[in-house]
Amino acid sequence: MEANWPDTPTVQLTTQEVWEAVRAAERLGVTGGQTYDALIAHSALKAGASTILTWNVRHFAPFAGQIAVESPP
Repeated sequence: MEANWPDTPTVQLTTQEVWEAVRAAERLGVTGGQTYDALIAHSALKAGASTILTWNVRHFAPFAGQIAVESPP
């Protein structure tokens, strides 16, 4: 990815933000592997993204009220 998008800014969650994201996911009923999607959603929100583009739209459904979630055409 770095070779294809070398100028793309990246963000990372702090330790505190990870725990906040996990607690928020728990409140939303997110469990198991979908917890990783919760971390992706929180990272996207931190980056100021307006939309998450994914083939797993239903995995991001708990976050649809905070960020748009769309499937590629």
